Amino acid sequence: MPAKKTKVKSKKSKKVNYKIYFIHYSYCLIIIVLLLVAGFNINNFLNDQKVLGASVDVTPLQNEKNYWENLIHQNPSYVDGYLQIAKVDVEMSNKKEAYLYIQKALELDPNSTKIPEVIKALSL
Repeated sequence: MPAKKTKVKSKKSKKVNYKIYFIHYSYCLIIIVLLLVAGFNINNFLNDQKVLGASVDVTPLQNEKNYWENLIHQNPSYVDGYLQIAKVDVEMSNKKEAYLYIQKALELDPNSTKIPEVIKALSL
């Protein structure tokens, strides 16, 4: 009997291209990090924009307004005080109140050249 030839299958060593996996892994990590950063920023932005909640921080502007109001209570003819309060009111989105303070300043000094400039700057 003839001897059987056994075929030995040579295992070809497949090279795994890890470079492609590394690139895909890196892209996924970058996307995850960007999504986390964007989510964090959006969350902070929305927390600062709450209107019905007490999250809106107007304390510095309110303190500034209180300062100018105290100043014009001590010196009611101080036109610049009324203009400063109008500026603060515009920053606090109180354009109606700002307009009233501008009108008071115009009553005190109708010939002022500064008041029309402030009105133009505040877009009133």
